[in-house]
Amino acid sequence: MWSRTSCARLGNFLHEVVRDALLRNSCTLLLVHDHPSSATDPSRADEYLTQTLKQAAALVDVRALDHFIVAGSPEQSMAERVSSEPGASAP
Repeated sequence: MWSRTSCARLGNFLHEVVRDALLRNSCTLLLVHDHPSSATDPSRADEYLTQTLKQAAALVDVRALDHFIVAGSPEQSMAERVSSEPGASAP
């Protein structure tokens, strides 16, 4: 599933992703997006989007497993990044 919705319309984006997951009988999601720069560190918007989408998907028993940021090589897994931080929970 590819979504081309602007993040400026977060509500529409969440609706599209959760709806598509349900239509495909998905029980898990992997989120992937690119950063035009070479920085793979998640922005605050990336972190907010990940947490919000994780919560929205959980309402219908769909689990967001990870959110990958691609900006050349290597890509950044937010789940791996968070799990290496003390006391943090993965996306």
